[in-house]
Amino acid sequence: QVAQAVADVLKTLPEYSTLEKSVYTVTATELTDYEGVYTTDLTRLCSTPLPKEQLQHYQISGGPDTGLLDDVTPSIMLLGTSFSKETFSFDMFLKESTGLDITNLSTDGGTKWYSFERLLMNSGTSLPKIILWEFPAIDIKGWETTHMKRIIPMVYGPCVPERILRTEERSI
Repeated sequence: QVAQAVADVLKTLPEYSTLEKSVYTVTATELTDYEGVYTTDLTRLCSTPLPKEQLQHYQISGGPDTGLLDDVTPSIMLLGTSFSKETFSFDMFLKESTGLDITNLSTDGGTKWYSFERLLMNSGTSLPKIILWEFPAIDIKGWETTHMKRIIPMVYGPCVPERILRTEERSI
């Protein structure tokens, strides 16, 4: 449902109509026990074993006909936290809902910044027309300025003298 809601918004963007679409199909595979961080912590704190959650796994089929060595720029790049990783299949359902090729750079344990920084530091990456950046809403109030100081120059461009926004040196 979340992927469909995001897809509905993406379809309103002018760039969406210019992107090559494919047909993707997501199908359920196995069901496994899943013990998330909260379950582990609560079991430890409460000394009461909590039941494990059931996690449905999925597989995706379809997509563009490309060769292994083809240089293909993805339609969408998904950046984010572990909530966007393969564990929860968000990217698969988003592909199915939009018909677009999606490269998922989301990372476990990297907070909302790591995948974004990783993209910007990889100068050889062809950027897509749409970048989708997921992070938990509870993180909005904690916009750390140190991360923004690193990201802004990376977005702005190469660090050449006439383009450097700020430098700072400290001696200890």
